Amino acid sequence: MIAVQTETVKNVITFSFVGLETITSIIMIILLLSLNVEKDIIKKQEEIKMRREMELC
Repeated sequence: MIAVQTETVKNVITFSFVGLETITSIIMIILLLSLNVEKDIIKKQEEIKMRREMELC
């Protein structure tokens, strides 16, 4: 006996491989664009340097 999948099941499988991956990729791109870890790194390094100099005095 051969199992035949319905059209709904085929659509769900297609969505899980293409649609879901596309949606999660877009979400990841938005999250990575809002990530600003190193944008203020120079300012923070200068502040650390200044605090260390103050401690040494």
